[in-house]
Amino acid sequence: MAHVLVADDSPTIRHLLCPVLRNASHIVREVTNGEEALTVLHGSPRPMVVLLDVVMPKLGGIGVLQEMEASPALRGRHAFILMTATPEAIPPKAVAELLERFSIPLVIKPLSPSHLLLLVDQATGRLHSDPGTDREWNKRDVL
Repeated sequence: MAHVLVADDSPTIRHLLCPVLRNASHIVREVTNGEEALTVLHGSPRPMVVLLDVVMPKLGGIGVLQEMEASPALRGRHAFILMTATPEAIPPKAVAELLERFSIPLVIKPLSPSHLLLLVDQATGRLHSDPGTDREWNKRDVL
């Protein structure tokens, strides 16, 4: 079981992802933009697996990740998964380096339930790993 934050402005995507996560016994919280996500993450008493949409109002997923990079409190506490339905909207080099540096998978929506649960399980493992070790994820399981 993990505490999962789903940050996506699409009610349809939240409606698809959240029941799958809840049925797998995860505790799920939903927000509709990056600013709300940061508020939840800063105030969370527990580490969270964060499913972040790239394109959201107010602050998108990449902006949230840039805030995470600048904040040791966020960087060491939560595990992130970046989601997009439009991979062409992602600036390739800078984002790829950020994702690689923090072992953040990039996945294309929509996600199958089994793929979603696998990604959350992998991210949960990163939450419980020693912060001094490299965080690993299986690149063939994304995209």
